[in-house]
Amino acid sequence: MTDSRETEVNELIKSNNYTALAAFCRSYENLNELMTNFLSFQGNEIKKLTLQVISKNFRFNANEMPNEIIPIIYSFLFEVIPQNYNSLQATLAAEIAESQSLFVLYNYPNNYPNIFNTIFEFNPVIIAEFLVSFGRETSVLSPLRLELFSNLKGSLRQSGILNSILEYTCQLLESDIQTALRILVELTPWCDLDFINNQDVLRLLQHGIETKPTTANALTVFNNIIKRSINDSNISDLIFNFANIENLTQILQTFNDSEQIQNAVAILISNVGLITYDASFYEFSLQLLTISEFCAVTVSPFICFYISQQSAESFDFEAAFQLGFEHLVTFFNSDITPALYLKSKKYAIAFSNICVTTVECQMRSGAFTNLEEFIFSPIGETDPTEAPAIIGALTFFGKQLLSKGYIYNKYLDMFIQKTKSILTIEQPYSPQQIISFCTFAELSYTGADKFRQADTMQMLSLFVNIMQQSQLDTESLSFFMSLFTDFTSYHSGRLKSEASELIEDLIGSWNPECISVGTGLLMAEMNSEQRFAEYLSNFESAISQSQSGTPEFNNIILCTLTFMKMKTNKNTDNSPYIPFLEGLQQYVIGDDHLTSVYIEAATALLTTDIFDFVTTFIPNVVGPRGLRSLISSLLKYFKSQIIDNDEWLNNYEQAIFNSLCACLDVDRIKKEKNIFIDTAFDEFAETFKLNRSKLTEEFQSAVFEYIRNIYLQIMDRPKIFTSVTMMFKDFAKNYPEQIYEILQICPVSFTLASELDQDASGLFQLFKRTQKFFQSLNSLNPEKVHEILNNVSNLGLQPESIESFLLDPDEKMSTEDARKNYIDMRKVISSLGI
Repeated sequence: MTDSRETEVNELIKSNNYTALAAFCRSYENLNELMTNFLSFQGNEIKKLTLQVISKNFRFNANEMPNEIIPIIYSFLFEVIPQNYNSLQATLAAEIAESQSLFVLYNYPNNYPNIFNTIFEFNPVIIAEFLVSFGRETSVLSPLRLELFSNLKGSLRQSGILNSILEYTCQLLESDIQTALRILVELTPWCDLDFINNQDVLRLLQHGIETKPTTANALTVFNNIIKRSINDSNISDLIFNFANIENLTQILQTFNDSEQIQNAVAILISNVGLITYDASFYEFSLQLLTISEFCAVTVSPFICFYISQQSAESFDFEAAFQLGFEHLVTFFNSDITPALYLKSKKYAIAFSNICVTTVECQMRSGAFTNLEEFIFSPIGETDPTEAPAIIGALTFFGKQLLSKGYIYNKYLDMFIQKTKSILTIEQPYSPQQIISFCTFAELSYTGADKFRQADTMQMLSLFVNIMQQSQLDTESLSFFMSLFTDFTSYHSGRLKSEASELIEDLIGSWNPECISVGTGLLMAEMNSEQRFAEYLSNFESAISQSQSGTPEFNNIILCTLTFMKMKTNKNTDNSPYIPFLEGLQQYVIGDDHLTSVYIEAATALLTTDIFDFVTTFIPNVVGPRGLRSLISSLLKYFKSQIIDNDEWLNNYEQAIFNSLCACLDVDRIKKEKNIFIDTAFDEFAETFKLNRSKLTEEFQSAVFEYIRNIYLQIMDRPKIFTSVTMMFKDFAKNYPEQIYEILQICPVSFTLASELDQDASGLFQLFKRTQKFFQSLNSLNPEKVHEILNNVSNLGLQPESIESFLLDPDEKMSTEDARKNYIDMRKVISSLGI
């Protein structure tokens, strides 16, 4: 590979052109070229890409790989790399180990039965890194891998290789306990525990707990062993020996400066608590709430679950609510900026969930009818000067409660009336007052229809004053502005704004967030058209006086497009602005961020020529951010207009589908989990549903085959997974047999998604979508659905309870129901060690 070729590939890696990068990485000829020239590459990024492409191909496309490429990859990974390992930078160790372990996973024993003999001849560093990665890969459960893993693990046991791995690792406990524990952390979720459960090994593991560098991993190993032993008669002894509250308390006191150890204790306590439902673990978990954000987020699902299983006769729900609320007040009483609030929201959610759970339990049991008395009586006054943190806690909790279901919506006005005193705060504003106002704004945006005009103007005035008088850092300002934008967008055309001076300052700030808010205020005025044209002229002048290609110039373009996309009044003639907009196109090509804002500006201004714009511009949409903007903007258009051009519609859907596939391909290679891709996929599913009747059968079939192939690969991405489930529901009548085949393991499949924990934000929606999906399928073929659900007994679950949960149309599922079903199924899967 020439230097110019290497430079070309490096530029491609750095670019936002996902379409071109995906096409490059799909070529096995290019992969061969990368492996051949690997050692001569100057940069690390191109080496990393080579290894990432190998891993991605085995992980997602193993069955499609040509036979002739396999020996080449083997030679590269198990001959070239080990021989030159010391010359490679240590930063590539993880990528090397991952690609080697995935090769073994998909090629042992059929293609390379003696590959482990080769591996055990490598130097100890390579062996250790390989075993850590191999253990991790074989512990990541998914329906796609169940049969493969079952066969692989059977072969490992039959050949004695598994024993060799465990013997090697257990011997390593004596000479290098840190490395040995790293391996055991990954192996113990599935390996035979006989080697681990002998007294000599347990003694060494116990020693690992007592030594600070190894404590966290040793606790994790014991956590895995306990989860695997749920159904064993000695589970109580295991918990007493290795999850003893007295011992864990001592560990926390001894290593109180180690966040990693604290986190490991929290995970262990949460899991043991969910196994035993023991009150002592509940009490201990309450102590962990204040140690760190991670600990609080980890133990709060167990705390909520424990509370949900109690009765009013034996449990003090009011005390539990008070505890959660006090922690929430403490959170809001710290010197927290809007930026830190945004980053630590999970911390607040952990406390708020405790409050919400107690309210849900009381409401469902009918234990009380006066929610206002239960919530507000123990809280006292909400004076914004003396106790702004109480207002912050109340508004945050209120928003969380209102999100749990329609039955709570009637309490919105109560929360607003109890906390609206925050609108009376005066300068100087304390951090607690500012963040409490932010949470009040979030709550009010949820239910803005409850506001009177006077309250709206008070909010506007306070938004303005805080922004002008408070020295917010850049990230805090961005978050504050996003709230302000939501506010002004909602009230567009209804505000009699007299903030001309403020608008001038905001739009002239050359800050996109400020411009967005300023333009929102401008659009809220009754007569904004003339002033819009004047401001646009100022932007045009700034562009002509700046040098293109510089960061300053790009910021001017971004600010200009931000200004133009906020022109929400579609009832005016926007044609005078179109030539200027078209002239900006040359500056955004190749920049994903600028492309996305350009699309939003174009679709905001165009009313009749949107089809021509999309047709000509879509080849320039090569990154996830721009793609998401295009799909999102067109989705709004599709919802409001009848599209009578079927040929254009098919071309558009095909183009964005191809781009979406390319973005997902690159995202898997880089393992970034780009949120714009998830959102784009979700909104593509919606556009597909809206336009499906006009799309060709050939295209629909291609989409079905694609989502059928990726369905079991994207379970750790709830947004995409639920979107695909929704699309399957629409496809059910056309492809019933294929759907039933895919769903053989669906009742438990989402419990296998390693990153979908019991408190994930997408869990409730995922369960509801799955529930509706199965009810739809049941109406088509109840016998087949019953057969599928009955198969869950093979995994130790109760078919009747799963069937009742998924098929009963009268079932009213709460967040706790979703969490309970998840926990029950997850415990069984963990204990099986599959």
